[in-house]
This record gives sequence, C-alpha cells and structure tokens, in this order.
Amino acid sequence: MKRFFIIGGITAFGITGGVHRYFTHRAYKAKLPLRVILLICYSVAGQNSILDWVRDHRVHHKFTETNADPHNAKRGFFFAHVGWLMMKKHPDVIRMGKALDCSDLFEDPLVVFHQKMLAKCPAAFAMNPTGFIRPCRYGQAVSLRNKYVQNFLFFRYFTWIKLLFCFILPTMIPPLFWGESLLATIKVVILVRYPLSLNLTWLVNSAAHLWGTKPYDKKINPAENLTVSILSGGEGYHNYHHTFPWDYRASEMGSMLNITTLWLNFFEKNRLGLRPEVPLTGTGEKSGDDARGWNALQVGTRSPL
Repeated sequence: MKRFFIIGGITAFGITGGVHRYFTHRAYKAKLPLRVILLICYSVAGQNSILDWVRDHRVHHKFTETNADPHNAKRGFFFAHVGWLMMKKHPDVIRMGKALDCSDLFEDPLVVFHQKMLAKCPAAFAMNPTGFIRPCRYGQAVSLRNKYVQNFLFFRYFTWIKLLFCFILPTMIPPLFWGESLLATIKVVILVRYPLSLNLTWLVNSAAHLWGTKPYDKKINPAENLTVSILSGGEGYHNYHHTFPWDYRASEMGSMLNITTLWLNFFEKNRLGLRPEVPLTGTGEKSGDDARGWNALQVGTRSPL
C-alpha cells in the first residue's frame, strides 16, 4: 500500500508540478536538476506528449467553456471528464491550437529529447542531409524527408520513455527488489494505479468546472472544489487558478491541502533550482483576456533559467 501511494505521488507531481504549473503556465523557474525530475515524474504518469498536453491546456485557459475549449464543461460532466478524448476535436479547438505559441517548449533541450515531437508536430523538426535531426522554429513550414522515419523516431523517444517509466520499471522493481508477486504488481500498477491517476486528473476538468464555490470570479465556471484538491494534489482550487493562472501555488491558501506546493517549496529551500514567482493575491475578476488573465501569462515571459 505504501508503494502504491509513492508511485501515485510521483505521478501526481509530474502532472501538477510539472506539465501543468511549469511547462504550461511557466509559474516558476527551474534549473536543470528540477527539470529532469519533472520530466521523469511526468513520464511515470503516462499521459500525452508534453506538446499535446501544454497546447490543449493553454487553449483551455484562453477559451474556457467555449467551442475552442478542448474539454468544454458546458457540454456536460462526461464530455469534460473523458468524452473529449474519445471523439474528434471541435474545429475551433484545432484552429486555435494551431495559432497558439508553444515555441518555448522547443527552447528546452530536455523537452526536445524527451518528446522528439516529429509525428505530432512535423514543423518542429527538420531532417538535415546527414539524416540527423535539428530543431527549427515552431510554425515554420518544414517538410521531413521520410514520413516513416519521423514516425519511428517519435515512437523511439517519447513512447519508449513513457512505457519505461510508467509501466516497465514500476512493474519490475517490486518483484526484483522486494520479492512481491509479479501478478500483484501488474494489478496494482497497471490495472488500478494507471486508470485511477487518469480519472483523478480528469476530475479537474470536469468536477472542478461544475461544482464548488467562486470567491474570486463568479462569472466563470471553474470553482473551488476541496474534494478535487485533495484527490489531485492541490489542483481543486480552480476558481483561483483560472483567475490567477501564473501563481505557482494554484491556490491563495498556499500549501493547505496542496501537496504539490509543499514539494515545490521543498525544492526551493534545498536550492534545487526553483525560484517561485508569487503574484499579489486577493479577490480578482477575470473576463476573457484581461491584464490579469492569459495576456499576463504570455509564454516566454517566465522562461526557464
């Protein structure tokens, strides 16, 4: 049971502290050691590529509860929870996603190595005459020499890293080092932990957009949902987060029922390359792209060290 919570905590931190608060919102600055930790933890989560995750979430914040929102909660709980992953995206989501700037991701060599985002984003890389890969600017019109090569390289890097850290290592370590049953480990790691972690993540998109209080901005759907915050590692203070998306704490209450913030504060105190940037907090009002909304969080203003 302890090991179940350990791997669950690693998974949660990779999502909340990694791909969400750092790679998407650039809510704090991180040096190399912490970025490595974030990438490994996110790999344990076994979700989409960083580019897919970041692009969808930035579009979600910019166009919350509209047709351009990938998991528009106005279409119901099931759609916002998992239905949006089971069907083709609305044309507005695709159009706005293509127009969004994700160039900061390609400036981080760790992300480039981790993802090798060829199959998902052909414009992100070009093949030089020697067959090696060189990065180029996002959005630049680039044609790769061989489509089969790009698909193989995407699988070779991102998918194998995902399989290794999400399934293979967590399944093999307990039997090899602690003498646990392989079958029991497979049940816990693959059949219980993985779908549970996915659903707890999805609750932020569904439950936290439908039920709860709205002390910061009553005009928007995202709400303060204590249950979601407990289950997701501190992501349930959603009315605050959508009002102040650049706050690394994702909550005015800081680390209260917010284990992700506790870990981020721990890394800062131990000098592992973290410099949180905390905004002035208080009751705010956000209506679209105002000065304290998405425009104040244009990617690149908080680039990694």
